[in-house]
Amino acid sequence: MTQPAHHDVASRKEEFELLYGMLKQSLTGLIDFEFKHSGFMALVIGWLATSRHAQLIVATSFSLRVMATIAMICLTSLHCLWCIRWYSRATNAYNRLQALNYMPFGYFEPHRMHFYLPASFAFIHALLSTVFIVMLWQMQEIIGGPPTTLP
Repeated sequence: MTQPAHHDVASRKEEFELLYGMLKQSLTGLIDFEFKHSGFMALVIGWLATSRHAQLIVATSFSLRVMATIAMICLTSLHCLWCIRWYSRATNAYNRLQALNYMPFGYFEPHRMHFYLPASFAFIHALLSTVFIVMLWQMQEIIGGPPTTLP
């Protein structure tokens, strides 16, 4: 019985399909990631803005404010790295598709990720993070004076 032949090199068509799939997935993946991430940020900020119990806890706990600030700075830094990673992956796939020269550029150009997209997502996230951190540190003023004890 003979073994099937193994190919060490993908055909140009297979390489195109793989790279084109990576390019499309990078764009849709980043947008999906951002909608989920923005929803999470809106939920956290909305909870802090509307929950009296959360406001009192934040206003009375210096260590919680410090830890939440550090966590948000770390999350924002990681978010920026994730955006760079998505952009690098998409740019690499696009450049390899151009070098492959299998199809006209107009075929895959609509799926090209331009730098402004991940940069704008990173900026919006940093802005939301700043709003959250300012809310943390201004909580006494937001609730209208020194915090009272929890019910």
